[in-house]
Amino acid sequence: MSQGVILNRVKSDDPKWMKLYIISPPVLRDFLTISILSSPVESTISSKVTMLWKSLLVGLALWATALAYLASEDDSGVPTSETGYDNATFGALDSAANTVTVKVGCHGKNELCTPFLKVLDTSIPDPERYCTREALGALAIWRMFCQHSKFYSFCDNRAPSIERCCSKWVDKDDPKWKDYPPRMERKNGKWVPTEKGDKRKIIRTKSEEYDDLVGGYFSGCGYWRPRDPGEFTWVINHLGDYGMKDADKNGKIIGEEKWNAEEGGK
Repeated sequence: MSQGVILNRVKSDDPKWMKLYIISPPVLRDFLTISILSSPVESTISSKVTMLWKSLLVGLALWATALAYLASEDDSGVPTSETGYDNATFGALDSAANTVTVKVGCHGKNELCTPFLKVLDTSIPDPERYCTREALGALAIWRMFCQHSKFYSFCDNRAPSIERCCSKWVDKDDPKWKDYPPRMERKNGKWVPTEKGDKRKIIRTKSEEYDDLVGGYFSGCGYWRPRDPGEFTWVINHLGDYGMKDADKNGKIIGEEKWNAEEGGK
């Protein structure tokens, strides 16, 4: 029997059957065809048969939908198959010795942002932690949440940066800071130390010198700073996804004579 005849038969019996028939995959459509042709429309038990078939078909449809969903991602948005990645990325993860899921998000007593779940290749070595990297990691997380969604209350204030979280004005002759590198700025096409009168701006190089309090408790440097080692490793290895490049302890882009890692060296 042709598909047109089948559709007419379905339509005359129940329009809902026709909708289910049209959206069904070929295998399920064949099953529907058998059920339609064998269902005695004119008989006194047709309504009961129809209800039975509908229940069975709805169950099959839900089962097929569940399988399709599981093949793409789980409830946390973490891809569970190649569908969630490009082939190169998924291939790299598949060949890794181990992978774990890490949370990436804001930190504080009142964590207003819902953390993202990211897949981390545990064969990647943990990057060294120092102040400028802490700042880049914090900015990456801020951009993850706020670059395209600034209506969030925690996105109202300025973003964390090397300038805000790691720099400090000191006296030029202060022995405490004499070995600290200068904060470099671009003037007339050249990178020069930031100075003003008898003051100079330095970069604090140690991770513990990162200033968590700048910008306030709920939206400052400390709020966005990556805490967990896995979170830090994932963020530093994905700086490029958020328009940045990695930097050394002095704030200089690694492998380049530039000090604008937050802008990706542009």
